[in-house]
Amino acid sequence: MQFFRRKPAQAPPAAPVQTNTETSAAFEMDDLPVLFAEIAELIPSGFGPREIDSLVGLANTMEIDDEKEVTYPINYVGIVASFTVSIFLDDFDSPDVTFFAPPALTEAISQLIDRFNEKRGR
Repeated sequence: MQFFRRKPAQAPPAAPVQTNTETSAAFEMDDLPVLFAEIAELIPSGFGPREIDSLVGLANTMEIDDEKEVTYPINYVGIVASFTVSIFLDDFDSPDVTFFAPPALTEAISQLIDRFNEKRGR
């Protein structure tokens, strides 16, 4: 009788850690739903109408000098990543919004923000 030894199980190689980058701008409170909806079009899953409604509701309840941050697990270009939105209300009706995301998504959001502001004459 012949015995065979099994090779010890090996863990799969660790996935590379994705470092998020950031982009930010100040917006009018009324612009947030439209802006977030346009950003949602860049993200295949994990950031949609429910998350947008939640963020807009959060922004509308903030007081001057409040800062809130929410992180969503998203699927972007086939990877699960974190997408963080930070809102700082330094002026009534004009929050500063910062987005933390994978570099390619941050760049796409930055370009979207530029076009968004151009359309509004800013």
